[in-house]
Amino acid sequence: MLLIKLDAIDSTNTFLKDLAAKEKVADFTTVTAESQTGGRGQMGAKWISEPGKNLTMSVLVNNRVPNYNQLFALTAATALAVKAALDPTVDLKIKWPNDIMAGDKKLGGILIENIFLGDNIRSVIGIGVNVNQTQFDDLPNATSLAVIAQAEFEITTLLEQIVENIKYRLSDLNNNAIQTLAEYNQHLFRRGETTLFRSQAQTFSASIIGVGMDGLLQIEKVDGTTAKFNLKEVEMMY
Repeated sequence: MLLIKLDAIDSTNTFLKDLAAKEKVADFTTVTAESQTGGRGQMGAKWISEPGKNLTMSVLVNNRVPNYNQLFALTAATALAVKAALDPTVDLKIKWPNDIMAGDKKLGGILIENIFLGDNIRSVIGIGVNVNQTQFDDLPNATSLAVIAQAEFEITTLLEQIVENIKYRLSDLNNNAIQTLAEYNQHLFRRGETTLFRSQAQTFSASIIGVGMDGLLQIEKVDGTTAKFNLKEVEMMY
């Protein structure tokens, strides 16, 4: 693993994408930063992190999904890899599509950006984990490993474990995509529990059935009808 350490950057994902556009970058090249000023989550949401306290990193991989129709398998595999690296601390869940949850609080998040180069797919995997930050004044739904365990953690050790877990998860994803998705669904936050949801049209109660290979969230409403939602089409109220 080639590890590039930066003091400050707008976004580790952007840095790694720009680097790969200029030169050949080996699989699992990883960029990390002490401070990230333009961190992003899904659909442009901001990722706010106290400098030097948390893990902000990006990993580059090439052609690790079976085909364009199974891109979500990469998301599922990455979420499981991150969860496994943090799991010794507490029983964690994965909130669709890829937030890492400790109870009802967010511990980390993942943003994968795919670049399509003909038949090839280059993926930049951005990961943020709250590690040693203990104050979240403007983020009431956030937590960290330090808050959970009442101890400080070695950030570089966590980074190395996450990358090793990603390597393992992606080593045979072409043959294990369906199995990976099934395991992802086993650890899905609020699966099978009646939960309040809000869409543009209405607020309703439903339980999560699971997530399909297309990445759509499958839910069953209290009246027995089922529906599927894409990212940002529905919000879980918890």
